[in-house]
Amino acid sequence: MSLVVGHVTIYLTALLFHVNTPVMLHGVQHFGSEGDNYTVSTEVKDTINGSSLVKQSGSYASEKDKTLSYYGFSVLFDRPVCLAENKECQLESFMSGRNSWYGTEGQKSVDCQGVVFTFGTFKDRLCRGNVTVSQFPVLFWSARR
Repeated sequence: MSLVVGHVTIYLTALLFHVNTPVMLHGVQHFGSEGDNYTVSTEVKDTINGSSLVKQSGSYASEKDKTLSYYGFSVLFDRPVCLAENKECQLESFMSGRNSWYGTEGQKSVDCQGVVFTFGTFKDRLCRGNVTVSQFPVLFWSARR
């Protein structure tokens, strides 16, 4: 769901996900649009008890990605969060700004260097996005040491 106030859109976008091996999550990239700025609050939550694992808020300028043909911005966490093996998390962002680009044809799982990220749809009627249509093109992560 989106709320339009003047030329600004306010919306929630979220995904459920888990990994097959422990990793450190450093941040997430969002789609944006050319020349626009966004105010964002991004949070990763434990789906079992709803506790916050990490939260980052701020204002971000959308820029063209250097390797791909879309505009976006990165929300990097002040401290990386450790994601446990097979423990479902909820990634959510409240965004305000002009309408942004979004990804289509998303995959239910992605294998990256042996780490499998499995995605699910956050079931909330107020949420914009799902597994195949999403606001999150990139997760920044590293192997847990």
